Amino acid sequence: MKKTLLTIFAGILSVSVASAQCTPDPAATGNFYPDSTTFITNNAAMAGVDYSALITITTITDTVVTAAGFTVSAFIDAFKVHAVNGAPAGFSFTGGGTTYEAVDPRPDFGQGAVDSTWWNAYGTANDPTTLSTVQGCLQITASAADVAAAAPATGFTDYAVEVLVDARVAATEPAVEFLLPNGTWLSGTTLADPLPVNDYVIRVSAAASVTDVLNLNAFDVAQSYPNPANETATISYTTPNSTKIEFKVYNMLGGLVYSESMTSQKGMNNIQLETSAMTAGMYVYTVSNGVKVHTKRMNIN
Repeated sequence: MKKTLLTIFAGILSVSVASAQCTPDPAATGNFYPDSTTFITNNAAMAGVDYSALITITTITDTVVTAAGFTVSAFIDAFKVHAVNGAPAGFSFTGGGTTYEAVDPRPDFGQGAVDSTWWNAYGTANDPTTLSTVQGCLQITASAADVAAAAPATGFTDYAVEVLVDARVAATEPAVEFLLPNGTWLSGTTLADPLPVNDYVIRVSAAASVTDVLNLNAFDVAQSYPNPANETATISYTTPNSTKIEFKVYNMLGGLVYSESMTSQKGMNNIQLETSAMTAGMYVYTVSNGVKVHTKRMNIN
């Protein structure tokens, strides 16, 4: 069964392209990760705090395309962001993955690297029936000032984001090159359009203290602050009783880079992590009381 293009890029949020690259989350499952419901709750921006969120995308190799009334099966060998509407001013993304901005694997198309693009991999050169999926990612960032400018005085504002996704047709079944020549981007024809993705929302909240965010009567963990961190990151957590806590930090390849055991006090506690000697990039940290484990991501500059 052909998958729809809406499945593949339902995770993309962006306003402008930055130069650095992100690394796909090794824990990612499905075509995009996290899903839109998880994203809005776990990746909300807060006024006064730098913002960073990661979305991992796995491409598809075929879909159904309709042009001038004809519906055909299409092999898709590349994707890119065509346009973005609705995101707050100042929010940007960086792309990454093994084939991000790669040289075009089909030299007969006469193209080079294309920004914001994930290529599908050819098993046999120029044979679209042997395409396989590849993985890419988008890291969404905004400065504390830009988040504050987008935040309301109280509560939160949800920014519904429309992303127009472009796809390149490697071949069609049946062949309809008189409508969609092989190598055509959908944005380059008047017969088909880039595909809109409207599932994702960026939630921007007013400034709040940690005590407003955490449940003081439960084992709860806050997002590290600041994020991204330069010299030191603070991770606040609460426990209903004094208990032993295990704190661990992993790189995006799953390697353990820091581990510490501590005894917490009832109520609010803080972990101070020295980050100045750590390599810049995305990390995952866990805080466990032996019964429950909280897992969050942090970015280090």
